[in-house]
Amino acid sequence: MAATSVVTQVGCTSSTGASISIIMPQNGQSYATGDKIQVVWNILNPNPEFLNVTLAFSIANAANPNNVIALTNGALVTANPVKVSDGLLISTVPSIPAGAKYTVSARFKDIGPTSNWLQCFSPSFAVAVGSVAPTTGAAPASATTGVASVSAVAPVATKSSGAVQVLTGVFGVLASAVFLL
Repeated sequence: MAATSVVTQVGCTSSTGASISIIMPQNGQSYATGDKIQVVWNILNPNPEFLNVTLAFSIANAANPNNVIALTNGALVTANPVKVSDGLLISTVPSIPAGAKYTVSARFKDIGPTSNWLQCFSPSFAVAVGSVAPTTGAAPASATTGVASVSAVAPVATKSSGAVQVLTGVFGVLASAVFLL
């Protein structure tokens, strides 16, 4: 059996030149365990074989961006396999510890001659335990064209030392949003 390696990067480019780039969740969004989470990715330079590649998603600890750590209970569960061509995954935030720096990890096996496992990451977001309304941006215009239309979301200034600071930042963003209504 040939040895395979895992290549970790922000944009996932296969050896054929096809790639995905996770654009949602957006940097600074906040979720609570049990919330629905949408993962959206752009597809660049697709080919038919790449579009049929199966992706596996999980939430990982990104407190140290140079050493993203998989979580024991971080899998994003789906009823059916997710293919590159789907461009969208809707799942539920699993029961994980509160934290200010999480990322969605997408992993797939390269279709090229190297057969490497590729792993890429979303922008970072926060997770709180309990009920917190997620901060959201506009949905992308197209998940397959490589062009996204997203709204800026005010970053939540937090420290990784506790959920209270995450919740305080989220309520500040929500209060601003209510004020604008």
